[in-house]
Amino acid sequence: MKIKLKRINSVLLTLLIMVQLFGVIPVNAATNLTDISDHWAKTQIEELVEQGIINGYPDNSFKPSNAISRAEFITVITKALDIEQAKQGDFTDTMNHWAQGYIGGAIDYGLIDAEDYYVSQDIYNFLPDQGITRGEMAEIIVKALGQDYSARTYTGNLDRFI
Repeated sequence: MKIKLKRINSVLLTLLIMVQLFGVIPVNAATNLTDISDHWAKTQIEELVEQGIINGYPDNSFKPSNAISRAEFITVITKALDIEQAKQGDFTDTMNHWAQGYIGGAIDYGLIDAEDYYVSQDIYNFLPDQGITRGEMAEIIVKALGQDYSARTYTGNLDRFI
């Protein structure tokens, strides 16, 4: 268990650093990436490809300057944690999406909650192709690590912060 937690922490830290530094971790395609040969993170990208966590795009590119979508990030996290894909019926906008199984797995695992994406009258939209925010990534990573992600209230002396 300790080794698996160490691997999870390592993978999640690598993913977070990659997203923060160059904004993308694409998924769902080829493994012979053509646009990373001179990139400073080439070794780390290749390691994640070798582990089956990322794959690039169908045109064999990685597109390191693109933003990462919610669907792409959820796919990467579920692959990194070996979460099984699952059918999901919570989101109305992901029924025919390529990442539906990964999104369903993330729901089953507790990484995302449909209630956070409520629109109106039993309509929940995940907006899978929308860019994911750093806040959303942080919440998902904290949940993946099994930590309490609720906000804490500081009741001590605030003078040191002013």
